[in-house]
Amino acid sequence: MIKTDFLAKLFDEKKIQIVEPSENLKNAYLKRSEESLSSSKILAEAGQLNDSIALT
Repeated sequence: MIKTDFLAKLFDEKKIQIVEPSENLKNAYLKRSEESLSSSKILAEAGQLNDSIALT
């Protein structure tokens, strides 16, 4: 697989590395996810299915 080989090469060259998870980043993603889900539900209830799917 090309992507896997590419990432493995970058890892071997120390250009990327595994880091500890960020609590702030996790919380930001969770908040954004909740907001998007809420918006999608409102749009779906209003019959705007195409717009609601784009947010999920």
